[in-house]
Amino acid sequence: MIRTFFYVCLVSCFLFVNLGCEAFAKKFVRKPKKDDQPIEIILEPREYPQNPLPTEELYRQRFTFWKYWQDELINSLYPGGNRKKQLESVSYSIEFLNSLKMLLAEDLIERIDSEIVQLEKVKSRLESTFITSDDLRRIKREAEKQKLRIDRDFVFSRIEESVLGR
Repeated sequence: MIRTFFYVCLVSCFLFVNLGCEAFAKKFVRKPKKDDQPIEIILEPREYPQNPLPTEELYRQRFTFWKYWQDELINSLYPGGNRKKQLESVSYSIEFLNSLKMLLAEDLIERIDSEIVQLEKVKSRLESTFITSDDLRRIKREAEKQKLRIDRDFVFSRIEESVLGR
């Protein structure tokens, strides 16, 4: 009797394993992903404006960025200061002055070029291997004077007529 029960259990297990339970197997099998989203094909290229902002707003924005990076330069110039931060600040300051130059008329380009040259001299001095604390103080004083000079001479309300695109 035990043998018969054992054979019946063995046969039922064999049938259960081979036939399986389809609903049980369905739960654990991954379903293939469906591509519901159609692919959009662009037949004609779109043209985007080079400067989406008006020239006045662009000038004010770039002037504000220059002012920020000039302040960062001035604040980073102290003995034992972070050299990498100093070089980054002067580089961005030069970059934003150059972007301002693109928006100005011919009569102001020479004046802003002289300021860019001074900043490039500061950058070359900061890149030198040995800088004393006196050098840093001198550079900081020059950067502060330059900030005041540019802030006075190139603020938008003062040069409104010389900005291109007006």
